[in-house]
Amino acid sequence: MTTVRSVDPTSDPVSYAEAKEHLKLLSDAEKTYVESLISVATDIAEEDCNRSLMPQTWVMYMDSVPSTSELLLPYPPLVSATIAYKDADGDNQTFSSAQYEVDIIPEPGRISLVPDTTGWPTTEAGGINTFAVTYVAGYADAASVPKTIKQAILLYVHHWYEHRVEITTISPMMGQSDLKQTPKAAGFLLFPYRIPAFGKERQ
Repeated sequence: MTTVRSVDPTSDPVSYAEAKEHLKLLSDAEKTYVESLISVATDIAEEDCNRSLMPQTWVMYMDSVPSTSELLLPYPPLVSATIAYKDADGDNQTFSSAQYEVDIIPEPGRISLVPDTTGWPTTEAGGINTFAVTYVAGYADAASVPKTIKQAILLYVHHWYEHRVEITTISPMMGQSDLKQTPKAAGFLLFPYRIPAFGKERQ
């Protein structure tokens, strides 16, 4: 199983205006730099939580159909999903949506076969990536992203804005170095939103 992002988000959950206010900037001289920090911080938050923030499209590829009637989809929250496959002759087909249900309530979201249906389709024997689920995941808009996650992103942005090189703090008492690369508070804020990783490959 391999899951790749096929369509990137078109915006970030934290706006430049929000970051500018958080950083107490008086001008837009470094707008481009701050926006790049927001994007990087968003990537870090998504990677840490195994979660999609803004709407984006993923494709989960499998060499055969699921072994059970239920399939979990990584990087929630799930919005919608469709299934395509290669039939026994290697031709591309779309699996009828009447054969399965998309459950967007749990995290991760899931696809389940409808009871009393014929089951998953027959795919090409020995083929590669013969079964593919294309799905949209992410919160509806920036306002819908949990404030706790947005605050963690702002902490990352502030830390990197203030410290543009690697920082090492030396403890003269212990004779040891303590590498201060990211604020611990951001990790604590993100912790409740973490989802166990599976089917993982971000592109």
